[in-house]
Amino acid sequence: MFKKIKNVLLWALVAVTLVSSINLEVFAAENPVEDGEEVENLEAIIECYENDSGIAPITSFGNATITVSRGDRGMEVCITTVVNGTASIVGVKDIKIKHKVWWGWDTVATSSGGCVYDSEGMSCTLYYAGAIQGDSYKISCVHYADVDGYHELKSETTDFIYNF
Repeated sequence: MFKKIKNVLLWALVAVTLVSSINLEVFAAENPVEDGEEVENLEAIIECYENDSGIAPITSFGNATITVSRGDRGMEVCITTVVNGTASIVGVKDIKIKHKVWWGWDTVATSSGGCVYDSEGMSCTLYYAGAIQGDSYKISCVHYADVDGYHELKSETTDFIYNF
């Protein structure tokens, strides 16, 4: 009886050894890594914002907006940051334009943004020439300012179809 059990265990051990010694090549489907994609770096056009309405914003970031339109140079992105009072620095950074693809969102363009000093606000204009009419995009950024203390505000549009 012990001899039969010993033989079965021996053959099982031989089978496991043979299977584990076979060199198997495994193929896995992978999603493209965002960092591996080619991302266009956009130059930001920074200007002081002139509050010509005479009405001061109620909150520090009451007018932190991202607007998108179509221009001669492609998708025109205008980011405005307005604060209550005069800021020692006011700006926008970490700007990302994302394109919807079948696996999610792909960052297609970025910009470091920019800032102005001793101002109530600023505007930042970017042009993304690679935008595809009829495709979905979204844009994110970080507004920042220092009026009696440094503050940041993350902002992201909802997804939109570029049909302008």
